[in-house]
Amino acid sequence: MALPRLFLPLLLSLGACAAEPLGPSPTPPQTSATPSASPDAVEFFHRKYIVAHNQVPLGKNNPRLARLENGNIALVGAHALPQNGIGKLVLTLISAQGEALWSKHLELEPSFQLGGLMAHGNDLYIHGFIQPEGPRASEPNANLKHIGVLKVSAAGEIQWYKIFKIPPFSRAFNNYSQMIGMSANELALVYYDRVYLMDTQGIIRTGVSFPGRVYDVQHLPDGNYLVNHLKIDPGYTWVSPGFQLTVLNSDASVQWRKFYAGNLSGVFSLSRLHPVGNGRYHMSFGVNDRQARTRIGLGHVIVNPQGDVEQSFSELARTDGPEMFFTEIHQSLATSDAIYINASHGSGGVSPLQTLTFKYAFNGAFQGLRTNDEGDFVIDQQQLIRAFPQRPLLQRFAFELASSPFARGFCHNEIATLRRSDDFVVQVNDHTGEPTPLTLPTSTSGSATTVTLAVRGEKSVCPQ
Repeated sequence: MALPRLFLPLLLSLGACAAEPLGPSPTPPQTSATPSASPDAVEFFHRKYIVAHNQVPLGKNNPRLARLENGNIALVGAHALPQNGIGKLVLTLISAQGEALWSKHLELEPSFQLGGLMAHGNDLYIHGFIQPEGPRASEPNANLKHIGVLKVSAAGEIQWYKIFKIPPFSRAFNNYSQMIGMSANELALVYYDRVYLMDTQGIIRTGVSFPGRVYDVQHLPDGNYLVNHLKIDPGYTWVSPGFQLTVLNSDASVQWRKFYAGNLSGVFSLSRLHPVGNGRYHMSFGVNDRQARTRIGLGHVIVNPQGDVEQSFSELARTDGPEMFFTEIHQSLATSDAIYINASHGSGGVSPLQTLTFKYAFNGAFQGLRTNDEGDFVIDQQQLIRAFPQRPLLQRFAFELASSPFARGFCHNEIATLRRSDDFVVQVNDHTGEPTPLTLPTSTSGSATTVTLAVRGEKSVCPQ
């Protein structure tokens, strides 16, 4: 049965390119804006940071950002050249006003590859992949890597560093990890389709495998866990026939699971789950029809605590020539009253991708769209703070941070509008893939050394 008005043209009406006014003087104020402050009272900044170092500079597209509970911003990046840079990280802490506080050089195992950065309270967790030693040809997936996790204090001191030896599994695309804060004393470590629940000392208590890549885990008020993940089908390679929501009990047994978007031919990626009040959650998903290549775009659902769809809508495109599509959701964040979705947009799968950031109210209302929004970002009250890798500098590690109000754009950002479909319908099926318990990984202590580095910040400008 055809869906009513399922695919409407995506119309972007681009405004004039606006340069963001430069931020404060090199000595920023020491007080941060409160959540109730007006936009005019918020101190926006655009600064370049140079870290004295005798190795190689920051690799392109490497910076990872995280916002601590106290408002400070942490950035970690890997060195640029693989022969020198693997296993070498630079971790820098910046105040909410853009002031450089400290920078540390971390030297880990030679095969450590940066995965991501998470702030949990005022602690930081860095995670990445480590290539196991010795032959692994006899294992189901010879590309399987171990995961290294470091816990770092707000002062830059390593609290612990563990290497988790993950048992083999057969997924072809498995080099994806993230860490998620569950509660004050519990974390989730995600490795592709696996979720391991651990405490803040790195002790894993249980693990569950899902039938596709996991994107988020939410700790519910009743002590249970809500997980969103893709569902892999033998007929699909890069895309999934749909996605699932699964609720696990506190002991990791399954309470319920539901399959969504079964009426679509392919779901490429998911956003995180964002609570929008009364036990309801919003999430987005990238749709990419691998066969007809006409149903391509960005879909959204809001579900109630039982997993029923209360609202769904989309920004989709249908063309006879090269398709306009959103192939991948890179990042999604939420403030106290808005949700931000960052996704790639391109044409026909061959032209350079354009990265867009959407802003929505909790009721699903569209509030704004920015173009050319590449790079990791965090939300600090009323300012969106984004990281930009710098060109290589001889014997220097450099990056830029810039903050701006969402509706004003930044440098070559353009504010845009779109037309969307509120008639988008998502089918729900209660019969889905079954999560399975996992054998827990063993862990060993990793070796890490730190050196304090000099860091300076200076005013930067938008390129002409």
